[in-house]
Amino acid sequence: KETMPMTKDKKVQWHPAFYGAMHLELRENKEDLEFTEEVILNTLPLRVDMLVVKKKYPCEIQNEIGRKFGKHNLIEYKSLDDSLNYDVFFKGVAYSYLYKSNETHVDEIALEDVTLTFVRERKPIKLLKKLQKEKFHIEEKWPGIYYIIKEGYIKIQIVVSKELSWENHGWLNSLSEKVSVQQAIQLIETTERLENLDDRNYAESLWDVVATINKETIEKVRE
Repeated sequence: KETMPMTKDKKVQWHPAFYGAMHLELRENKEDLEFTEEVILNTLPLRVDMLVVKKKYPCEIQNEIGRKFGKHNLIEYKSLDDSLNYDVFFKGVAYSYLYKSNETHVDEIALEDVTLTFVRERKPIKLLKKLQKEKFHIEEKWPGIYYIIKEGYIKIQIVVSKELSWENHGWLNSLSEKVSVQQAIQLIETTERLENLDDRNYAESLWDVVATINKETIEKVRE
């Protein structure tokens, strides 16, 4: 089968691919959710990668990544070039509290309605050890999905995409330099089965990055 063309840009545009992957991961609840990318938090240049708001609340999200979601859900994506350390973790926490406090009316957004999700391919082992030392409880709720729990904090989870099952989370799992030939073929076939135009556009945005960072694999697929 013919594959979608690879981008010619030398710098990999990770975030558009991630946005596409998240839309596809949560597409079973697309009518219940409102997605906003690169949300400006105040007049300063502070942004969060993605905000997902439940339009109907409460509602149950089918995808495991969304099971912890409240009404307002901030998502930070860390690509292969980004680190997720102790300071980055607390910057995300600070952004979450800033988002909660940035409404017109006092306590318009309840703290218990705000969640924070970090998505990264590799497991941040040093960060998790540091958090445990600081009395955070780490619970691997599902393979690759770690709940970070401490009294007085908002709901936080870390999603390690390479630990997610390909069958259930192929979109996020494919944001990797180690996609196999079989996985690439499955990704193409799954994309071709998508009937919704928006879903296909998200998949193509994702594929652009997958093809760029897995050139040898894609050549084998073409053969």
